[in-house]
Amino acid sequence: MKYSILVPVYNMEKYLPQCIESVLAQQVTDFELILTNDGSTDGSPEICRRYAEKDARIIYQSKENEGLLLTRRYALKAARGEYVLFLDSDDFWEPNLLKEVDKAIEETHADLVLFRYKRIRDSGELVRAETGVFPDRTLFSAQEKEKFMQTFVSSILLNSIWSKAAKRSIIDIDADYSRFQDKKGEDLLQSMALLRNASSIYYLDTPLYNYRLSASGRGRNFKWKYCLDYEAVRAYVLEQLKLMRVSEKTLHCFFVAYMDYLLSFSRSITAISRDYPEFRQHMEEIKAFPTYRLAQPQIRSGELREFSRFSHFCIHHGLTWLLYARCKVSKKTRKLLGHS
Repeated sequence: MKYSILVPVYNMEKYLPQCIESVLAQQVTDFELILTNDGSTDGSPEICRRYAEKDARIIYQSKENEGLLLTRRYALKAARGEYVLFLDSDDFWEPNLLKEVDKAIEETHADLVLFRYKRIRDSGELVRAETGVFPDRTLFSAQEKEKFMQTFVSSILLNSIWSKAAKRSIIDIDADYSRFQDKKGEDLLQSMALLRNASSIYYLDTPLYNYRLSASGRGRNFKWKYCLDYEAVRAYVLEQLKLMRVSEKTLHCFFVAYMDYLLSFSRSITAISRDYPEFRQHMEEIKAFPTYRLAQPQIRSGELREFSRFSHFCIHHGLTWLLYARCKVSKKTRKLLGHS
């Protein structure tokens, strides 16, 4: 069997039929579709069973609720395909996804194939196609992986596990991710083993996956926990980068991106803080993050984007009150202008 397509399912009865139909509509038919119910309480299990009864390629399995990460890990153990793809149950594929991926694999025998995606609204309306990060059909050999890694750690556009087709032999199927069960950033966590083990990586500059911005599908209200999750996941990524023995330049790219993105949370932290003392406490906690302490002496302020640069300056010159004030004013200004 060529492909295993893994779909974790949790309370997605509204979107699940479109998701499954988008796989069944593929021109390449040598696949198994594994639907894994993660303790759904809506009609999702019945939808899965109905499709499994109609098509022998569809496998339905059910388990207690454990969350997205561990459901994906559970499904991996059942996968038999030479290559594995992931699809979230509120998203759907373009009709030519498997055809393009299959063509790339046949031509290059790459261990890992990446492709672009489109962001769509709950209704299915296109928001935008994410921009590409490499020229179309770029092949990275083992000797060229460093170039790929420098871009990978500098951008969040390559993080998603569902924008990759991975040879099953490079996946750490038996690895224990339970300590990250409730962490945001599970895609990035699982991507690291693929990058570490891949001898060749192929990039398709074509949007083949439709990623739904659905309030019911993913939580969008910022919480302080997101900062803690961000630190935990990036600390793991740093650990993996060191195991891969990447260059100092790649590590530097990682530290800059880490700091830049973390400091961009300042506005959201302002919004969830009851008052300035609570905001200041959060900023002190960020300064104490182990990865932050490692990144701090490695970067120059000019390498950060404007707002992150301003945040960095305020935090390290005892001016967190100024950062807090700017965030408050910015929020009020946006409200006056009619922005959310």
